[in-house]
Amino acid sequence: MNIFLRAKKQPNLLIALKNGVTSLARHAYLILFPFLFDIALLFSPRLTISQFTSKLFGQMVYPASISEEMKTTWEAIITGLTAFFKYFNLSSLARTYPFGIPSLFAVRAFTTTPNGDISATDIASFGQIFTIAVIFILLGLFIATLFFQLSGMAVSEHKASSFFMRLTRNYLSVLALSIASLFVAIFFLFPGLLIVSLLMTAIPFLGMIAYMILLVAAISLLLPLVFTPHVIALENQGFLKSALISIRTVRPTSVSASTFVLLIATISFLSNLLWQTPPDSSWMLIVGALGHAIISTILTLASFHFFLDAVRCVSESIEPTQQPA
Repeated sequence: MNIFLRAKKQPNLLIALKNGVTSLARHAYLILFPFLFDIALLFSPRLTISQFTSKLFGQMVYPASISEEMKTTWEAIITGLTAFFKYFNLSSLARTYPFGIPSLFAVRAFTTTPNGDISATDIASFGQIFTIAVIFILLGLFIATLFFQLSGMAVSEHKASSFFMRLTRNYLSVLALSIASLFVAIFFLFPGLLIVSLLMTAIPFLGMIAYMILLVAAISLLLPLVFTPHVIALENQGFLKSALISIRTVRPTSVSASTFVLLIATISFLSNLLWQTPPDSSWMLIVGALGHAIISTILTLASFHFFLDAVRCVSESIEPTQQPA
């Protein structure tokens, strides 16, 4: 039996979004997770690493054989990175990728706040930077795990018998998911992006082709795994089994699943543009953080509804083939 055949019934995108709104109305406290996280990023003191990165970039030596064009490109990249790390906040690492708490301000480099000047402490030691980074990443993963577990409970009728034991197991599974994602990024994604950037500089046409190939490969690889965190939160399964269940659910509903992912990504991107409009000194940023929290929580809950609907569609499609003749 090939469970990767297209399911006869497909999950409904609009119903999932509607159910997401309904679930949020019943569990409005869930918006506190992304909202308070963004408020903390906005008003808490910054932990910066500008001195460390400036020293690191200043020690870079270009090969003697490098062309002037390539050197100019790398200098532009380093200049951009130096400007970015001047305002980079270590606490923003709590917004872990690809799985993490939704955040509007994690990637925004604030030069001031509605309260006035930013209070910042620069960390120059690599050991301190590494330790603080690990602490924020582990904390961020825990908050995201709690948020997803509560979101799953808000959508599913199943209630966990032991909330904290379930949370501990889910956290370990999410940690394994993050480590696996880091492995893929280091050994596949980053080298691919480096090759694409070099080709873009040397032969733009070939660089564009390589970029398209890399993009298609990344989407093909990651899309079937997109509901792995949902399985972890709903079924309290380990990382590998959750990934397998996600693949078995997405493959037969690939058209609907890819459309749904594209839809929520588009809604999230366009709404974030709106919420990011106020300048760094505006108190309207709080309104933006609240609006982002509402939208992102609705989309998160909708993704759980969509996944559960997809599971039902796949189950109904393969059930007749399991009945005895």
